[in-house]
Amino acid sequence: MPAPLASPEAAAGEGLPKVVGRVALVSYFFPPTGGAGTQRAAKLARYLPDSGWTSTVFCADSGSSVSQWTPEDESLLANIDERTEVVRSPGVGEAWTDRVGDAIEALVESGEIDAVLVTMSPFWLAPLIERLGPRVPIIADLRDPWALDGVPIYRHWFQWRQDLRRMGRTLEAAHAVVMNTPEARDVVLRTFRTLSPERVRAIGNGFDAEDFRTAEPKPRPEGTSFMLVHTGTFLTRQAIRPPTLVARMKSRVHYRPEPLQPMGRSVGPLLRAMELLRRDKPDLLDGFRFVNVGTLDDDTRRWIDESSVSDIVVATGYVPHAEAIGWLMGADALFLHLHGLPAGHRARIVPGKAYEYLASGRPILGAVPAGDAFDLVQSRARGVVADPCDASSIAAGLERLILSKGALVEPALSDPDLTRFDRREIASRFAELLSACVREGAR
Repeated sequence: MPAPLASPEAAAGEGLPKVVGRVALVSYFFPPTGGAGTQRAAKLARYLPDSGWTSTVFCADSGSSVSQWTPEDESLLANIDERTEVVRSPGVGEAWTDRVGDAIEALVESGEIDAVLVTMSPFWLAPLIERLGPRVPIIADLRDPWALDGVPIYRHWFQWRQDLRRMGRTLEAAHAVVMNTPEARDVVLRTFRTLSPERVRAIGNGFDAEDFRTAEPKPRPEGTSFMLVHTGTFLTRQAIRPPTLVARMKSRVHYRPEPLQPMGRSVGPLLRAMELLRRDKPDLLDGFRFVNVGTLDDDTRRWIDESSVSDIVVATGYVPHAEAIGWLMGADALFLHLHGLPAGHRARIVPGKAYEYLASGRPILGAVPAGDAFDLVQSRARGVVADPCDASSIAAGLERLILSKGALVEPALSDPDLTRFDRREIASRFAELLSACVREGAR
């Protein structure tokens, strides 16, 4: 039986919202570990208490979770609610989930935890949902659509089917499922027909308005008249032809659940677009700089170094999140990219950076296929969309933005339609779902 819901009359403290319940928030990645996978859990821990839900966070210690793609970012620890308890465990995989499962079961038995929220990836957290589901209301939050995501590569179709079955079992064990785009929710409901629509919600990523109110715009590199900024990483390796015959033969049996074109995920189309503009309209790129704010892998760095426009590319490496917001605020335009897809297909994900891009008020060059990200960019006057794998299409979009000479820039947070993507609003929606799961569990 789930633990009883905490009394609404229990005060969290003078001037603070009443405590409704306490949730075990399981997120392998959590500050001071940085990177895109950290943001959702960190902001939930910050803002769930505003809706009465305090958190005990179960995460990895930084020695286990820090890597090239998840470097330390101490700044993300700021403003975590003082009522949030953080339990850090070393390790990875089954040993980690076993320790966390034991700890959560003990808290459920003692009545200290009213619900559990597991945010994934990594998807080896899934056994926690099957283990705890019969004992406590539990939400499966998928930041990516797992076995329905075309970005990871499976060795073969049979491996994918095995993972798909595991995904189905996990979602069935959860009291509620959260997908982070409407398209991903639709695909889940079409794939797993025993899941009722009421159990599957779409709650996307977002931006923290406070980040933009306190951000200091980064100064432009010397001599810059137009600055295009991209935050995050490129997946260039997936667009490179396998180097050996054996590797190419193996790649023929690899399987993706989406027919995506990985070139759009690489830095290649943007570099080629810049090369086309320099060749055909060289004056247009006088004073132009492309600034990549984030980790570069060796393949991306090599493509940049070998291009004829490397002299107008600036790579900052990983920077603290607050500094990345400063780069957005100092930009003339922002670059958003995704993989390509054939006609008739829609992308199942939206890059997390897209919401911060929207909040910044800067024009967006969206090299994205049909899907929720395309709709978000195209619906705004300052958005320009392009084919993610077509350099000439990207070049045309970039030319339009350069010629606008800043006319499309708006103040940050000026679009009232974006309040639905504010992290406070997103946490409120999670809090409502947690309360609904507890009520249903009590019945």
